[in-house]
Amino acid sequence: MCLSRRSRPTRARRTHSDAAHWQASGAQAQRAQILLAADAGQRDETIATTVVVGGSTVYRTKRRFVEIGLEAALSVEPRTGAER
Repeated sequence: MCLSRRSRPTRARRTHSDAAHWQASGAQAQRAQILLAADAGQRDETIATTVVVGGSTVYRTKRRFVEIGLEAALSVEPRTGAER
């Protein structure tokens, strides 16, 4: 993928919402990697080490995929507690 100069984010144009978007996109990419590795037959411990997440993240992502579907497994799960 090649980004043009215009489409590249710069420090001056970045905002808090941009940072939140990129952070969410990174988390979504990790969840996709988890599901792909699970589909390839890798063990949970291997997936956690490779993707650099905890074992509970692997378990929750796989569980959400099985119980609810792909979109739910890739999306951010609502958190309990105070708004951030």
